Amino acid sequence: MPKMIGTVTHAFADYAYLRYIAGGEQARMRMAAWYARSSVRYGMRYGRVDAAPQLEGVAIWLPPGQTRLTSWRLARSGFMGVPWSMNLEGIIRAIVTSAHMEREHERFAPGSHWYLFALAVEPACQRQGIGGALLQPVLALADAAGQPCYLETHVESNVRFYQRHGFAVMSAVPTHDGKLTIYAMRRPGVQRDG
Repeated sequence: MPKMIGTVTHAFADYAYLRYIAGGEQARMRMAAWYARSSVRYGMRYGRVDAAPQLEGVAIWLPPGQTRLTSWRLARSGFMGVPWSMNLEGIIRAIVTSAHMEREHERFAPGSHWYLFALAVEPACQRQGIGGALLQPVLALADAAGQPCYLETHVESNVRFYQRHGFAVMSAVPTHDGKLTIYAMRRPGVQRDG
């Protein structure tokens, strides 16, 4: 598990959302490590964690019936222990953006679906097909069951990556200050003949 946490930490160290809520570089690095630990724990307890052979990439999925993030589960996984380095402005930004993401999730994926909680690839290993390969097992399961998949991202280049894997942008909403855009994306369930 420590290597997976390291991979997620490295992948998210310069992520747009963490830059938006964490402030300076030191705070962002602490936030990335906290986010990685909490995300991997959450995925191990309540979802599915797939890793590349050398652990250079990690996908954390929440399965149908487990896609709503409850306060109890977030607390058990460490998400409520926000790093002390986060200032009040960052905390407010995190609360506002999290509430928006939760509303969009409910709006665009109200029924049974798979939720991609995190996809992380070591920066030096990106653009080598690792992320796409990590998506495939769950996309295949979702297709076999005719279930949609859902995710959020905050980076436009990620949008294009996910579009290549069948996801479509359902909404692209900038924050009130225009410093971040939150993309809600959904991949439809395969219609099965029956």
